[in-house]
Amino acid sequence: MVRNVIFILLVFFIAACSGVTTRHGYIPSDEELEALQIGQTTTEDVLNEIGNPSVVNEEYGTTWIYMESKQFTRGMAKPQTTERNVVVLTFEDDGALANVETLGLENGRTVKFTQRVTKTYAGRLTVIQQILRSFGNFGSGALIAPAERQFEN
Repeated sequence: MVRNVIFILLVFFIAACSGVTTRHGYIPSDEELEALQIGQTTTEDVLNEIGNPSVVNEEYGTTWIYMESKQFTRGMAKPQTTERNVVVLTFEDDGALANVETLGLENGRTVKFTQRVTKTYAGRLTVIQQILRSFGNFGSGALIAPAERQFEN
């Protein structure tokens, strides 16, 4: 009996260490990209054929970016990006396609994001303080009014 329990626990332990692969995002297929014609395809054509991009940048002209990444996580370790594909579509001012560029993990670089959080007043209160503070924010009419509406019919 004890051997069976130990064996089952060992199987679960080994299965838990196998890892998980997740995919995020969407990029168009090679066939969809080949159908795009530089100078003739418009932004509306791309929306109809491929769909909405992940990112739209209009700071230096119109650029649409489609991204897809694949990550592998084992146990509680930090996820490791094993595959990244990026398709960049650049458009002219008149909306015609100017360039199609495909990038992979080897072309990219890690971007470190700066996290800036605006602290709110509620963040400094405990849950009990927030509950007690909410008692003064409504009048007794808010409790009575719904009951009166029931008897109006």
